[in-house]
Amino acid sequence: MACFYSAVDKPLLPLASATLERTVYIGSMSKLISPSLRVGYFVSNAELVQRASQEIMLIDRQGSQPLESATAELMSETIRSYARRVHAIYKDRRDCLAVRLRTVFDDEIFFDVPAGGLAFWVRFKTQVSLEKLIDVARTLDLRILPSNLFYSDGSVPDGLRLGFANLDNSEICEAVDRFHKAYLIAKDQG
Repeated sequence: MACFYSAVDKPLLPLASATLERTVYIGSMSKLISPSLRVGYFVSNAELVQRASQEIMLIDRQGSQPLESATAELMSETIRSYARRVHAIYKDRRDCLAVRLRTVFDDEIFFDVPAGGLAFWVRFKTQVSLEKLIDVARTLDLRILPSNLFYSDGSVPDGLRLGFANLDNSEICEAVDRFHKAYLIAKDQG
């Protein structure tokens, strides 16, 4: 079954798009290109960039000049079109997940379609043991990380984080079907 959902959304612009005088835009290539590309960047006014460059040289003299130069060239020549392509891919996957969750779970769950990021936060209308659900999902070859990994204050989460970035639409549909099966089993087991 193909998953399609048409939605019109605009990208959320960073604060730095309003003014560089009082903002700093910080990013990392690791999420856009590859987790192994450990190069970060920031955009701000020229004075702050210069001061930060001097401080960074005091802290980290081990930077890789060839890697940083290649990354800068990649950013200036290629990254914009690549970012547009992956944004379209991730939007399609996000929309597919939203449709599939609504179709399979009907009104058994709550979630908001995220405006950014690569995961949904899903909450359940019926009480279900999240630990049991995660264990059952594992037996169905579905990996879900415990929700408390995404909370830094020690509070008990009331839902699960479902990532979609590394799955194509058919895999998303299959994963949601397995997730629903795991949910039904965990709910029945109390």
